[in-house]
Amino acid sequence: MKMNEIFVVFLSLSISGTIIALVLFLLKPLIKDRFSKTWQYYIWLVVVVRLLLPLSSEMGIVGELFSQAGSYIAPQEQSVSLGDLIPGDAENTNLQLPSSLANEVAEKNTDYVQALKDNIWLFWLVIAFMLFVRKVTSYHSFVGYVKAGRKKVTDNEVLSLYQKVSEFVGMKKPLPLYKNELMSSPMLVGVVRPFIVLPDLSVNTEEICHILQHELTHYKRRDIFYKWLIQIAVCLHWFNPIVYVISREINKNCELACDEAVIKRMDEKTKIRYGDTLLATIKPDGGYSNAVISVTLNEDARLLKERLGAIMKFNKKSTLIGILTLILTVGVFCGATFIGAYAGQESTNDSVNATPKYSLYEPYGLTYDTEKDKLFYDGQTVRYFVDEFSNGHGYNAYYDYDLDGTIDLYAVRENDGENGILTGIAAYSQEDFDLRTLQIESEQNTESDYSEAYKMTIEEAPESLLLWVSQCETSVHDGIFVAEQNGRYYVYCRTTGGYDFEITPRGNNAKLTIYDTSDSGTGYALISVPYYEGLSIEHNDDTQNIVR
Repeated sequence: MKMNEIFVVFLSLSISGTIIALVLFLLKPLIKDRFSKTWQYYIWLVVVVRLLLPLSSEMGIVGELFSQAGSYIAPQEQSVSLGDLIPGDAENTNLQLPSSLANEVAEKNTDYVQALKDNIWLFWLVIAFMLFVRKVTSYHSFVGYVKAGRKKVTDNEVLSLYQKVSEFVGMKKPLPLYKNELMSSPMLVGVVRPFIVLPDLSVNTEEICHILQHELTHYKRRDIFYKWLIQIAVCLHWFNPIVYVISREINKNCELACDEAVIKRMDEKTKIRYGDTLLATIKPDGGYSNAVISVTLNEDARLLKERLGAIMKFNKKSTLIGILTLILTVGVFCGATFIGAYAGQESTNDSVNATPKYSLYEPYGLTYDTEKDKLFYDGQTVRYFVDEFSNGHGYNAYYDYDLDGTIDLYAVRENDGENGILTGIAAYSQEDFDLRTLQIESEQNTESDYSEAYKMTIEEAPESLLLWVSQCETSVHDGIFVAEQNGRYYVYCRTTGGYDFEITPRGNNAKLTIYDTSDSGTGYALISVPYYEGLSIEHNDDTQNIVR
């Protein structure tokens, strides 16, 4: 998968995740006081997963739109006269031309805007990496700051309460417990070796129990990993303003869900005292940076009013609400699947074997659909494509005919001796397109035996091949030359007098072996071969492999 395509995948994930998030925001007034805070917290995992993983059904809307969008970052299309590239009728044929007869190609594209488009993935990834490094380093510095001023809690009464609370929440071994006078509120700190730190508070025994139960509930629910997961999504989708709103919503619901888990076994009076504990322990955020606040489990004073309101309104949900919750959960999951995302071009064994020669052109917008067996460029079906390039022994030229195509293309290469460098894809002019249409129609009216391989003389070759044959005859290079036209291969090589051949089909592939039947003299072999996905050609010590 090309690096720019990876960026396109994440762009589609961003759009898909945003759609799901907007649906949840629209539903918020209806579910805020009816559905449990725990559900409202964890349902956002669907959005986070959608932002991070390109899992999609074949019917995904976003994936389908991106798949059909054609070229996302492609060079500007050019329109030139056919005569500027290939003389005579050579443009009608998939040729292998001698290097001495190579045609002039367009100069190398130096458009800096296009260079930026080709490397947009790097710009995106560098910013994402810098943001992630900043969050990691900020959090690491904060943990170091907490550790520098922490002291172990040595009060036996507090430690005894802590042990009981730990057992109550289902923990066999309590986390380390510290006190730090510089902290503004209680919090769970650390990812690998977490610990609980308490500020300098004047609270009673019940309030200490509430504080410890709340922080241990965060640990039991692995909220710190959830927070880091959303921060990874924020870094990768830094260009999408909605992800920052999603992050704040998840952070808020994290505290609301934790409160709900703590108070679900409390009576009304105890819930009120739990609310009093929040009032007594939560202070302004202490001047921590946003990068730190986003990944810590500190108690945010800005949420206090909403948290107290949620505590007072808490009640056990009815069976009907439970059923509606289940239905909406299934609906969100199905919606996320239906919306889908672009997963990139599939890479299967068939596509790798069938299209190696086209992968070279993908950065310039030319793509091959293995299922449809068609070439596409800028949203259009390609009718004809040719590329002449040096392989050290001559020039190869590939082409494909699709009569339903609406555009004819050629590859642009920098003229650099025998090593032409691919610099883009360009379109033939409308005049050349119409001319080729007439030639195709003319050749289709010529009846030939297309079912077998057979010898032919130069005089029997199609008229559009005569220039190619002439160039093969005058080439300074010996070897095998191949042209592909109208669903057949034409093979030319020099022989010592007479020749014979043997073709061995192997499924969709075939092997063509050409034998010299004379030890002296000069001659040529010209063979017409039916279409195969792969054709291996051997003549003496020369070999040529054609893979479509």
